[in-house]
Amino acid sequence: CNVMDFDLPDEDTVLIVNLFLHHLQDEELITLGKRWASARGWLVAEPCRNAWIALAGTVTYPFINHVTRYDMVASIRAGFRSDQLSLLLGSNWSWEQSCNLFGNIRYRGVREPGG
Repeated sequence: CNVMDFDLPDEDTVLIVNLFLHHLQDEELITLGKRWASARGWLVAEPCRNAWIALAGTVTYPFINHVTRYDMVASIRAGFRSDQLSLLLGSNWSWEQSCNLFGNIRYRGVREPGG
């Protein structure tokens, strides 16, 4: 199905998203945040966009093929910085986030009481 047309089954739904949201435009992310505002929470893993991660990724070039090399760079460029994703998805959730040296940014969003 088209993710933009997906309705949550119920308010106990926890959305688990892995390396997908960076393919969407800001407007689509805002729409999803509103559309899924009743979700209990989010667990998200996405590329972290920063120069260090992009540079560090070049170390892998001798070990990966040209398709993976291209996709890695494109995904880092389309990835998220700091609290960018949590701002786009909305304030219905209390967000925690972390970015590691391997270029992963992880978000955990839990619905605010009364949200």
